[in-house]
Amino acid sequence: MDRAVKRGTLRKEAIPSRFLGVDEKAFRKGHRYLTIVNNIERGTVEFITEN
Repeated sequence: MDRAVKRGTLRKEAIPSRFLGVDEKAFRKGHRYLTIVNNIERGTVEFITEN
């Protein structure tokens, strides 16, 4: 799965967007969070990072 994500990330074009959404989600137990940036116009996830 990691290889597929890396491959998809490399192929993704950088397309400017007027509307982005940023959300922070807790995962697993404890205080671990993911920050997710999505393109609201296209309905796609643009970036995910931990912490």
